[in-house]
Amino acid sequence: MKKYYVTIEEMISETFEIEAEEMGEAMEMAKQGYKNGKYVLMPGNLVAKQMSAESEDSECCEWTEF
Repeated sequence: MKKYYVTIEEMISETFEIEAEEMGEAMEMAKQGYKNGKYVLMPGNLVAKQMSAESEDSECCEWTEF
C-alpha cells in the first residue's frame, strides 16, 4: 500500500457591521480587528470545501470540490 497525503480546505464566511468614514477605512478596521481577535468567524457558515491528494512519490491530483 502507498501513503497519500490528503489536504482539505474549507472556506467560511461571516458578515460584520463596521462604522467608518469610507470603505478603505472599514476594510482596514476589519483587518486589524480580525488580527486582534475582535472579529471571529464562527464554524458553520461554510461557503466552499475542496481537497487535493499527493502520494509519497509526489503523484498528485488537482483540487476537487466535494
